[in-house]
Amino acid sequence: MTLTPAAIHSPFRGMSVAMLMACLGLSGCTRMDEAAMRAYAAQWFQLDETMGFAATGGCTSAAFRLVDTQVGSSMPVVRSVGQALNLMQQARPVALDRRDQAPDAGMIDLVNLDRELGYRMRRAALEGRGCMDAVTSSAFGYALVNPRALLAFEPGEAALMVLDPDTRVLVVSMGEG
Repeated sequence: MTLTPAAIHSPFRGMSVAMLMACLGLSGCTRMDEAAMRAYAAQWFQLDETMGFAATGGCTSAAFRLVDTQVGSSMPVVRSVGQALNLMQQARPVALDRRDQAPDAGMIDLVNLDRELGYRMRRAALEGRGCMDAVTSSAFGYALVNPRALLAFEPGEAALMVLDPDTRVLVVSMGEG
């Protein structure tokens, strides 16, 4: 039996080249649109207005004002890097609240304990920064060095989140995944 393109069973059969490229992530396909990002972040945070949102094939970023700076009960808030790492290794979302240490320093500690997970977090931050507008980038940069800010990570989507209680802003940063 000779296989022809029409004989090959494929979920992509009948798609135009442009549609196929979008499905394969070779063009402007995005991970999440704004509504999906809001629904995603609302699992853990009480969101108010969207301050900034951008998404491309390689990154997604958002900044939201918060109604309340409390983290929802479905995301544990821990005080030690070891506890955070333990939950991340179980593929669970977690927020690290170390009042004596900025989120950026917490990421460095996580890289030192578990390179793979730590680098996934840093990659989410760096790749997500690639599509941040000026408002989101400024909020993200400020929160990363604020010792009062919380660092959160959700391993399933490789989403890095920084909650700044001083400005009542949540920034979500995602790379390609």
